[in-house]
Amino acid sequence: MNASILRSNLARIGGVFRDHKGTLLLAFGKKRIHWDVAQLELEAVLAIREFIQSWMMNNKGVIIEGDNLNIINFIQESMNKSKWQMEN
Repeated sequence: MNASILRSNLARIGGVFRDHKGTLLLAFGKKRIHWDVAQLELEAVLAIREFIQSWMMNNKGVIIEGDNLNIINFIQESMNKSKWQMEN
């Protein structure tokens, strides 16, 4: 997942889905207007929900890659909290 922003605040988010062999399954991109690249990076990750297909649910795991460490840490913390809540 990734995001880019221009000085004019025009932005794009996008991502790709690949299988365990690296084969491209699906790619997406969306236009946005924004001023905060971190927010856009998070939107790129959250956009997965719009594009995921039912057949993708047969997989046993998901790897999310991005170049914004703060967003990756946020997602990891969110997943850990939700896992903890499900166990208790």
